[in-house]
Amino acid sequence: MGSGYTLEKDYFKGRLRDKYGLEVILPEGEHKENIHRALYDELVKGIVTEETKQKFRAAAADLASRGAEAIILGCTEFDLALSPDACPVPLVDTVRLHAEAAVDMALSDLSLAD
Repeated sequence: MGSGYTLEKDYFKGRLRDKYGLEVILPEGEHKENIHRALYDELVKGIVTEETKQKFRAAAADLASRGAEAIILGCTEFDLALSPDACPVPLVDTVRLHAEAAVDMALSDLSLAD
């Protein structure tokens, strides 16, 4: 899942496909529009409605029904609208992964200083 801009460009999906050999399944139609609209009209403003959460759950269910084995939250605000317990397949939270990598890097640098 990502903004309309992220889904249209090949940076992420191309890398997942070409470097890691993954088949990338993207939200389509109303799901793509709902996600993009929710991001810019609500989530970036800190607004999270039950209706928006339902739309994200519906998009996740659609992706899973089309063969997705996991869902990547490709935007920092998406964890506000979709939680692992509301997703039918494993959820990859890129914010959490980046934070964990930053901590690992910082701790690694500290251990090198010893």
